[in-house]
Amino acid sequence: MFSSLYLSLFCVSIFVFLTIQFSLLRRKEVTKESYYLVLIGVLFLLMSHTSVVLSMFNKALANQDVSTMLLYAIVQYIIVIGIINEKKLSIS
Repeated sequence: MFSSLYLSLFCVSIFVFLTIQFSLLRRKEVTKESYYLVLIGVLFLLMSHTSVVLSMFNKALANQDVSTMLLYAIVQYIIVIGIINEKKLSIS
């Protein structure tokens, strides 16, 4: 039981850290607005995943399912808006 829990936590951690890394690598490639929108979206994603992990250990959190889905919706919206506003910076 514990080994599958640790494996799932490890996989989620790798996913989140890769997502953060890839969003940080966009810094000098796109406009500031696009960069910060995607970065904020990824930070909300981190909060959402943290919420899911906390719910695995503590079932007493009020409205856990609603808050998780609300955070996912915010993440998707902010990241999509950031990608739509993306403009490549020209290399000077």
